[in-house]
Amino acid sequence: LLQFSLEATVWFDLKKGYFGAYMAQGFANDVLLQLVEELRRGFPDLIGDLELQHMWAYKYNQGSKGINVHADDALLNLNFWVVPDSANRNSSSGGMVIYLKEPPAGFDALTFNNVGYGDIDLDAFAAGSPSIVIPYRQNRLVMFKSTLLHATDEHDFFPGYESRRVSVTFLFGKRLQQST
Repeated sequence: LLQFSLEATVWFDLKKGYFGAYMAQGFANDVLLQLVEELRRGFPDLIGDLELQHMWAYKYNQGSKGINVHADDALLNLNFWVVPDSANRNSSSGGMVIYLKEPPAGFDALTFNNVGYGDIDLDAFAAGSPSIVIPYRQNRLVMFKSTLLHATDEHDFFPGYESRRVSVTFLFGKRLQQST
């Protein structure tokens, strides 16, 4: 996967501070699809037959903030990182922050993640909530309920293309829609 992330020409989505590659636009090679099947076998009670809703990777510019606080529209979120630990200048950071708080029941993910919650932005909405900071480690898998608020942790990777932080995300299952 590291080699694929370095050589593949699937990084089409240019965002502020990072590039995105998505399942429907070429980020779905045999190794990734085999990994999905192995994860299903390894975690049958969690993933089992849940449909793979989406799969993507983000490749970050050095010095960028990363992804802001948000929630994903699925049941289960799996994140992992593929660049060697030696590219990270600070071994206590660079991963992600998961807040033990969810959006209100019945939230629309697109609106919630792009507009916020009423007059409150998502950083303020998450502020004060208990959180878990997961430091960056190559091949570390982080699995959590997709609707938990989460964000990219502060990161400081060495300069150079091969040292760019690369995160891969799999979203499994459809979130049950609840009325408010």
